[in-house]
Amino acid sequence: MISEKAKRIWKYIGIAVIAFLATAAIVFVWHKWFSRTRVAFINYQATTLSEISKANDNPFVSVEELRVDCLDDIDGYDMVFMNAMGIRLTEEQRDKIQMAGWTGTNILTSMAVNPDNYIVSVDSLTADTLNAYLRGATRQNYRSMLNYIRQNVDGKIIFKGEVTGVMPAHDGVFSHPNIEHPNEENVFFNGIEEYEAYLQKYGLMKSDAPKVIVTGMMGNSDDLVVALEKSGNTVYRVSQSLGKFIDSVSAVRPDMHFNAVVNLAHGRLGDKVVDWLAEQNIPLFNTLSVNRLTSDWEEDKHGMSGGFMSQSIVVPELDGSIRPYVLFAHRINDEGIHEQYTIPERLDRFVKAVNNYILLQQIPNKDKRVAIVYFKGPGEQALTASGLAVVPSLYNLLDRMRQDGYDVTGLPENSEKLAELLQKKGSPISDLSLLEENPDTVVKIQLGNIALLPQPLAGHGDNTFQIVHGTDKDPVAEFQNAYYWIQNEFNANAMIHFGTHGGLEYTPRKQVALSANDWPDKLVGTIPHYYIYTIGNVGEALIAKRRTYAGIQSHITAPFLESNLRDIYKNLSDAISAYNKTPNNTTSIAVKKIAVGMGIHRDLGLDSLLTQPWTETEIAKVEQFGEEIANEKIVGQLYTLGVPYEQARIESSVYAMATDPIAYGLLHLDKQLNCSKGDIEQHKSLFTTRYIARAKSLVAQLINDATPVSDAFVCQTAGITQSQLDKAREIDAAKSGAGDMMSMMMGGGEKLKMKNEKLKMDSTKHSSESKHHHPSASGMDPRKALQMAKMAGASPEALKKMAAAMGLGGKGSGSDKVSNMMAQMAAMKKTYTREETYLADAIIEVEQTLKNVSRYKQMLMESPKCELSSMMNALNGGFTKPSSGGDVIANPRALPTGRNLYGVNAETTPTESAWEKGKELAENTIRMYKERHHDSIPRKVSFTFWSSEFIETGGTTMAQAFYLLGVEPLRDVFGRVTDIRLIPIKDLGRPRIDVVIQTSGQFRDLAASRLYLINRAVEMAADANDGDTINLVREGVDESERTLIESGISPKDAREMSTFRIFGGLNGGYGTGIQQMVQTGESWKSEDEVADTYINNMSAFYGSEEYWEKASKVAFKAALTRTDAVVQPRQSNSWGALSLDHVYEFMGGMNLAVRNVTGKDPDAYFADYRNRSNNRMQEIKEAIGVESRSTILNPTYIKEKMKGGANEAGEFAEVIQNTYGWNVMKPAAIDNQLWEQIYDIYIMDGMNIGVDEFLHDKNPAAMEQMTHTMVQTIQKGLWKTSPDKLKNLQKIESDLHTEAEARMRAQMDSKEDEKVGTVMKKQTVTDAPNSTSTFVNTSVVLAIVVVAGVILILLIRKRRKEEE
Repeated sequence: MISEKAKRIWKYIGIAVIAFLATAAIVFVWHKWFSRTRVAFINYQATTLSEISKANDNPFVSVEELRVDCLDDIDGYDMVFMNAMGIRLTEEQRDKIQMAGWTGTNILTSMAVNPDNYIVSVDSLTADTLNAYLRGATRQNYRSMLNYIRQNVDGKIIFKGEVTGVMPAHDGVFSHPNIEHPNEENVFFNGIEEYEAYLQKYGLMKSDAPKVIVTGMMGNSDDLVVALEKSGNTVYRVSQSLGKFIDSVSAVRPDMHFNAVVNLAHGRLGDKVVDWLAEQNIPLFNTLSVNRLTSDWEEDKHGMSGGFMSQSIVVPELDGSIRPYVLFAHRINDEGIHEQYTIPERLDRFVKAVNNYILLQQIPNKDKRVAIVYFKGPGEQALTASGLAVVPSLYNLLDRMRQDGYDVTGLPENSEKLAELLQKKGSPISDLSLLEENPDTVVKIQLGNIALLPQPLAGHGDNTFQIVHGTDKDPVAEFQNAYYWIQNEFNANAMIHFGTHGGLEYTPRKQVALSANDWPDKLVGTIPHYYIYTIGNVGEALIAKRRTYAGIQSHITAPFLESNLRDIYKNLSDAISAYNKTPNNTTSIAVKKIAVGMGIHRDLGLDSLLTQPWTETEIAKVEQFGEEIANEKIVGQLYTLGVPYEQARIESSVYAMATDPIAYGLLHLDKQLNCSKGDIEQHKSLFTTRYIARAKSLVAQLINDATPVSDAFVCQTAGITQSQLDKAREIDAAKSGAGDMMSMMMGGGEKLKMKNEKLKMDSTKHSSESKHHHPSASGMDPRKALQMAKMAGASPEALKKMAAAMGLGGKGSGSDKVSNMMAQMAAMKKTYTREETYLADAIIEVEQTLKNVSRYKQMLMESPKCELSSMMNALNGGFTKPSSGGDVIANPRALPTGRNLYGVNAETTPTESAWEKGKELAENTIRMYKERHHDSIPRKVSFTFWSSEFIETGGTTMAQAFYLLGVEPLRDVFGRVTDIRLIPIKDLGRPRIDVVIQTSGQFRDLAASRLYLINRAVEMAADANDGDTINLVREGVDESERTLIESGISPKDAREMSTFRIFGGLNGGYGTGIQQMVQTGESWKSEDEVADTYINNMSAFYGSEEYWEKASKVAFKAALTRTDAVVQPRQSNSWGALSLDHVYEFMGGMNLAVRNVTGKDPDAYFADYRNRSNNRMQEIKEAIGVESRSTILNPTYIKEKMKGGANEAGEFAEVIQNTYGWNVMKPAAIDNQLWEQIYDIYIMDGMNIGVDEFLHDKNPAAMEQMTHTMVQTIQKGLWKTSPDKLKNLQKIESDLHTEAEARMRAQMDSKEDEKVGTVMKKQTVTDAPNSTSTFVNTSVVLAIVVVAGVILILLIRKRRKEEE
């Protein structure tokens, strides 16, 4: 019998159970048919996501953003969209998304570039419907899509909202913000008349207003359009491709002219648009969207990097774009979604900048105010610019401006008088006490409306190089004041930086995509800015271009000529020829005697014992050395802007440009066609006879013949048939086409959009019952089976196996239209064998060079005129055509000059060509090392990454590093290197070799994503399982870890830091900071101090985003352990180890640091890319031997330089200083005999050519510097010489110093009360005013204040009298 109490208990239990079941049922029913629908979007652009959010009017639909680092919550969404274009998923992230799809989450992926990322769990009909709505890209379509998801995908029965059929996407050529309904979508127009009628209706079109085109999709252009209109422009918002717009306008309004184009850029506009911009002669501006929160961007040291930087900045530069200016960023809206917005204060400044360029088109030249900033050291130091005779060049620019109507009142009658004026009144102030007395002083010379200013150093201290190349400190007051004077007091209409290069582009802080907190952004302001830059330094030109909003105006390098030393080496050449005919001990010793007598054995590291013959290999090295010197291309006197080379130098430069490509092209053809006998490249004299001489003969035949070279002539010269020539062209075109894949895809997108317009479907009839799921063997829906298994606690590995067993597949699950399009594009790309490609390359090289010989001459003649004309056109607000850079030998396409330089898309590097060359060079490095070290291979190789080499070669040095590690790049169909993989050890055929990288600041700024890839390659190589083959990378990582622990680093941190391999300048700096220290011998006593400074200054890690710029001296030292060789790229014919200080700074600094850490002097090699047909590795001592013999010890070179003036004299002093720098960094590289020869030639005039008098007359400061360097070299014990020579040098130095002081006193006496500069009130940054603005000076302000005060007093007195 159940008691009443028990009954009550059971009653309550029953009620509770019923209540629970009822609650559960209610919850189930609510969740199943009534609850909110959550829709997530992964990797969607903020513009798209913001429009979807605005379109959503259903309170029961939630639109949310899902980040790839928050995928643990993915199961909580009812629908997940993933945009796979540009997404980077780890395996773990990809598995989470795939697993969610398998276990019930509805997922739809679009734009899947990587098939592994194509993850779809909805049926095909649902996918097509949703994709159609997305492509429709209107708020109505988005709204219907969300309601469709709630009704048909999530299966809810209330608050379903209205679902309409897919409406066509907006297809108008033009669009405009809706004036009557600003919160609604834009209004679209098909024709220009219809669009202009709309503008006229609302008073937005005036007949005399400038016409500005706004195009592109990376940003919401509405605010920009409105702001441009409010400032007085008629704006044409082109909503389709600009190319189509050009076609339509050209048809109906062929004479219509525009004033500017603003591109919200992401990718290229194309060659057709570039031609139209040149025809219209209007500037192309580039706005940027940083694609993240404003606060995150402002705090970021990069500004922008990776693929986004490539598409937003690098690729648009191919179109000639200027002023990459951040206009758009993200903010979080009320729904918690990132939305894109226009940054108000930046919009205002950008519009003012655009209007200032347009103003240049309207102001008469006589009224234009132009500030020209030049670079000059204090006192008697000459004006400086790489490769440029500065004062004559500056004079020619000013004279051309005068001819074009500019007011240059007071311009001296010639360049010599201008030089005197600049020395007298235009030197920067070096006396800090004067600056303390007059802190707001600005040094300037004003010639009418043209102001000339020396750029002050951005900081104080002795290390001028480091100050110029950037520190993390704010620029000093005098530096700021110069630019604020230009903006606010001089009211410049334009600013020019004259020559390569100054320090503005190296002031803090962001590398690209600057904010208002970055100094170049502040100091340039809204002034149109131009930078006259050498084509020989494209890497640093791009830093200047992107960090100072400069339009680059390129100029050619100094002319090239041959060394003219063949006669000097004739006896040696004859002896080598005798040996090659009859190789025996007698002929070998005969060669050896001559070579030792000339000191060649020292340059090549060979023995000098005359009783012991050299081997065949050693004779070949001597032969190579002699031929290289005889054929070496050297630069003559510096280039003067606007002045063509002498006729002889034009021709010698053409020979330098054309001879090697023809010669090596013919050799490679003979090899491919089996016509070459033996290894002729190992016998350089034979190669010279057979190929160089023939190539020179062909150049002589073509150089003065303007008749086009026929195919028949090409075939006859190359020994090929017409069909072989046609096939080569086909292969070359196919190779070039890979870079256009992205454009093809974008074109395909347009077709998809057009196709979507025709799609009319009644989506309301589509129910969830029509879904097509794959049944499992048991008949259960596999998604439900996996969902139940997951709820039961199955592991991810078990779920993967279940999915595979059910036929759901592994990575990815199909392909969308983008994937299909990519497959089609890949199929379209015809493949060729390696032999076919090599043959085609050789044929094309010969063909193009033969056809361009006379053109090279013509372009060299015309370039000086083009440069000045282009500069004048830019000052008129015109368009500067884009071009690549590099010296004319390495890259003839850089001609004609007077163009706006662009770089390389970092994401495509290393290019396929660079990869093949890099592999070959890496093997050569190993071979050369083995020859010197008893067949052992290097354990670790150091590389220097330089921006100009990276741009000009496509990343060949990087390719070497990858290949030594045993890692190869993986490319997508667009040619981008998106990933890497290990090369199997059996294919590699050797152990993996460790690397350590020092990156220049310029490379770091251009290619951060490549640094990440290299460091990941190190990690992959260290973890590789290579069986019985030793893994030198793993050994290196283990050694680094031990070193770090011994240095006091915790085991955990040591393990993480042990793979750090990429280092560079502290605090985002651009140099090593050791040059000034080395040159100032009093600042150090032992080389260990220099090494320690280098290690400290270059100890910032740049291999990952997480630890970017983390400074760790111990980590850098640990990375340097086991380094056996250092490699430095050399891509330019215009500099060498002795003529460019950066080489001893970087390569020499690394050499010294390795020696300091390991106790062993590493092998040192140039990766020589100067001859694009014959890349090779060269030991640094040999390279210095070739350079010194062909330049500073060569009478032809010295006489050529003596045709110039102060700048050329300064170059002699710089070479001597760099020789001393190498002596410090790698003593074995510089022989005592070299110093003796330098002394004899430059101090004692041993060649009787008057070089000592030239130095004394043209640049006594340079001669004083030279003698000081030589004295210092002796005092450091690096040059062992007689006491008499030291005494003589000290006397000369002292006499020169005394003369300099006397000149300075005389100059100061002549000035008396004359002011050096202009004293001004403290300036702050404001926007540059237009031409009608006037400056209200202090006296006027004071007068107004006094008058106002008097009036006020009178009024007060009157009031008091009335009160009385």
